[in-house]
Amino acid sequence: MAAHGDGELDDPKRVTLLLRVFYAACGVVLLSEFLIHKHGEHPLEETPFFHGWYGFLAIVVLVLVSVGLRKVVLRPEDYYGDTEVDPAADDAGEEARHG
Repeated sequence: MAAHGDGELDDPKRVTLLLRVFYAACGVVLLSEFLIHKHGEHPLEETPFFHGWYGFLAIVVLVLVSVGLRKVVLRPEDYYGDTEVDPAADDAGEEARHG
């Protein structure tokens, strides 16, 4: 196993190369949006970048629904009782039972 700091992404030249490859791939995908004819079920699906915006909007709605759902299912902090658990006392009790 390599020592800490000897990773492949520690070399700035390699990071620059990876970023250039990533940006080139993004450019190819963006260009293909205009060059490839889409056969959508609905005319809105044939607009450029529709699927990207649809996915982004779906994630935003998912996050907002989860925030609302958290308020519904969140239990109070003392739901299981207000006694504090002392790990040291628990270990001592376990030793007495097995001891």
